[in-house]
Amino acid sequence: MNNNEKETEKNGIVLLRLTHLLLMFYTLSYAVAGLCHGIFDVRIVGYLPFDHSNTLYTPKGKAAWTTMVMSFLLFSIGTALYFPRLNNLWDYIVTISFLHIFISATGLPLCFLCFVHLLQKMLPFQCVFFLPFLSFIPSFLTLVSVMLSFPVSGLWWGTLIALVVLQLLFSRAVQFLVNKKFPLQTHVE
Repeated sequence: MNNNEKETEKNGIVLLRLTHLLLMFYTLSYAVAGLCHGIFDVRIVGYLPFDHSNTLYTPKGKAAWTTMVMSFLLFSIGTALYFPRLNNLWDYIVTISFLHIFISATGLPLCFLCFVHLLQKMLPFQCVFFLPFLSFIPSFLTLVSVMLSFPVSGLWWGTLIALVVLQLLFSRAVQFLVNKKFPLQTHVE
């Protein structure tokens, strides 16, 4: 195996780990969002994990903030349990945090929700016809343009920065505890 093939294999492993962790993060985010919908008695919206436009004075704002905090903290523990001996786990955590900021600031969650809504309208029998797609474009563009807003809330940014630091600390602490409790066996006893 030459160096080029080793580098390609290494990149594939990194991409696979990143994909696993992205799925874990957003699965946790939507699970926590589902709980927060019930706890704060707010209408179910699919973009709650990405919402940065509400204040803490509204139930929806409290639900969005709680979703963000709990998702990040549970994710830090989950990543350390999923990869207890990965030395560069901090790199994955920071990458996923930056991806979440990008998705939250660009309106991509609404693009995804609109795409899912479109598929629900088209399936199972209307896949052959593109008329539902054409009628959906104006509402799709309206939703995307509404969500395209950069987060300007100081509370949102402060919480996010604190959460990234806490994620790094929690994940390292959990890794340390797991490695201490279950040390790596190097020989057969």
